[in-house]
Order: sequence, then C-alpha cells, then structure tokens
Amino acid sequence: AYGAPIAVEGNTLKTKARNALAQVLAPFNLNKKQLKLTNTRQGPNFQYVTYQQEYQGKPVFTSGVNLRFTPDGELTQFSLDYYPAISAVPAEKLSDKAAVQAATADLKADVSTTAVTDLEKVVPTNGDFRLAKEVVVKGNSTETGLPFHFQTLVDATTGEVLYRQNRIHRVDFEETPVEGTVVDQYPDKGDT
Repeated sequence: AYGAPIAVEGNTLKTKARNALAQVLAPFNLNKKQLKLTNTRQGPNFQYVTYQQEYQGKPVFTSGVNLRFTPDGELTQFSLDYYPAISAVPAEKLSDKAAVQAATADLKADVSTTAVTDLEKVVPTNGDFRLAKEVVVKGNSTETGLPFHFQTLVDATTGEVLYRQNRIHRVDFEETPVEGTVVDQYPDKGDT
C-alpha cells in the first residue's frame, strides 16, 4: 500500500518503524514478537526497513514486512507478506543424510557438493505450514552441461521437496553485445 506520507513518532528510523507497526499497521494484527529486523537502508530518495517473520525462532519462508519512509521519516509505503495464523509445525524427523537424498533424487546431474545448512525454515504450503531443511546442491546438469547451485527446501518430516531454485542465472544474447556492471543487490542472501 502507498499513499500520502504519514507522520510517525520517533527519533531514529528503527523507532519510527516500531511505532509504524504499533500504530499505523495495528489493524493488521501483526505479532511484533514474530518480526525480526533484517535490514535498514538509506536509498537516494527513501529510507527502508525490512522485517522477516519468525515462528518458534525459525524464519517463515517468503515472509516479509517492508516499510518505506521519506527522508524526513514519514511512512509512505508498506507491504506485508505475513502469515497471521501459523498452526503447529510438525517436528523434524528426517536426518541430514535423508534430506540430501531427497534433494538430489530427481536431478539428472553430476552433483559435486551438497550441504545441509543450519537454517531450518517454516514453509507455507496450501494453507498448511511445514518445517523444512535447507539443502544446497551444486553440480552440472547431465542434459545441458550447465552448472547449477540449487537452494532446496525439503520437508523435514516427509522428505518432499517443497522448493528448489537455481542460484545461477543465465541469459543468452544473440548477436547483441552487452556491457554493464553486475551488482550483488542482496549480499546477505548467500554466495552467488
């Protein structure tokens, strides 16, 4: 949502963000105990504050509460990817070895490395919430020969792959030379 700037009390950006959550966003019933501050930054025209939702100390995948303030600290925009009714998340049962097997079972690839990170996540799936282990899988596709670096979320109870994304992105340009600067926009999201 965005609109005319709203004055928010506070002397610092963090204080203004906390007050915006408590006052302006009060109708959304956000549980402030579940919100972890992940980033504050100053852009050329606005200031930004980002929170991630946590449930029982674990990050909720795809969640985020984003606030945008004018240079003088007025709230001008917010977005909410927040799950107000997270139910009980099943306890972990799957071993790390089983999680790696699940993450690699359907790949047509030469896998070079795998690692289960220390970061378990709560993953929303069809109105349900699942505890997932994060498995990083690196290698090369046997079909295309191209490298991959998959971030894979494996259901910690059933072994079902809930999410997989290749962190290596590829673009083909035909007959058009392209020059530019590559900027790591999200340096806290892991290696690229």
